[in-house]
Amino acid sequence: MASANAQFRLLNVDGLRLVCAACVLLFHFGFKGSLDGLYLPLLPWPDLADVFKYGHIGVHIFFCISGCVISYSAEGRGALQFAASRFARIYPTFLLCMLILFAARSVWGGTLFPASTDQLLANVTLVPQVFGQRFLSGVYWSIVVEVLFYGWVFLLLVTGLFQKQRLIIIAIWLALSTINELVLNDGIVRLVLITEFAPYFAFGMLLQQAQSERKISLETGVLLAWSVLMAVSVLLAETVDIRATHGIAMSDGVSITVLVAGLLALVWSVETRSAVLPPRLLLWAGGVSYPLYLLHEGLGQVAFVRLRDDADGLLLVGAVTAAIVALASLVWFGFDRWAVPATRRLLERAIAVSPRLAQI
Repeated sequence: MASANAQFRLLNVDGLRLVCAACVLLFHFGFKGSLDGLYLPLLPWPDLADVFKYGHIGVHIFFCISGCVISYSAEGRGALQFAASRFARIYPTFLLCMLILFAARSVWGGTLFPASTDQLLANVTLVPQVFGQRFLSGVYWSIVVEVLFYGWVFLLLVTGLFQKQRLIIIAIWLALSTINELVLNDGIVRLVLITEFAPYFAFGMLLQQAQSERKISLETGVLLAWSVLMAVSVLLAETVDIRATHGIAMSDGVSITVLVAGLLALVWSVETRSAVLPPRLLLWAGGVSYPLYLLHEGLGQVAFVRLRDDADGLLLVGAVTAAIVALASLVWFGFDRWAVPATRRLLERAIAVSPRLAQI
């Protein structure tokens, strides 16, 4: 593979992040909301629901992007530096968006979307189920998956295995994923080793590996093929579960096509040598995608249920989407852009105070 300019490569990936966030938004606004019985279909084109229902695959591509970007982020960093960087990137914006959603539910949620202090405090930990509470927004489950992935990368950085034996670690992870997802189906193994999503993270990590090698070696190529095959297998199993749980017609062919298109889009984004759109626009796309992802489902639910009887469905969806995009942009521009580096610097200074910690 040709080496690409890292700045442009990441900018193009930022654009893909927003595409994935948009797919998930369309899935929730155009399909899942009515499926859950929270509100009637609002859009005047019911046939489009058959398209929007595949938008959930955007989350899978997010995991692929994460695998790729985290491999770049971990290069040349110690374990604690990596942990500080990831905490700063994920948590402050998560906390702010969660507080915004909590406020919206407290004021407008009514009986359908109640909010309690206990639920808020439990969600601060990222694992509210441990305290008998539910996620404030259904999308938060994926943040837990991300954090588990970061935790494993942290441990591998501590042991030095991430730098020295990355391909072997990925091969072992894919083997465990294959055994558990296709044979054992053990819930604890799936939770701890995130075997359901291992193929997606692995694909992104291997894509970065190919970039660093400036070619696809035999080992990397075999593992890439394995990760794609397992990603397809896991997705088809998920499709079977969706059919059984909700009685929805889901095409295996369409699911595979959307997934493969997403994987190819990531490869294209990484391989493209120049920014395909104005850099400022791509920077905005990458910055706004995370708060948009965190905010859209919870705020959309509250808005649609409160306003569905008083507004045209199409106008309501358009207005709510525009408002949430604007709010996500404000979060990125007014908070995320300074909170992330400030938090990272604060944590790095704390690490530097102790010579022993600084060596980790």
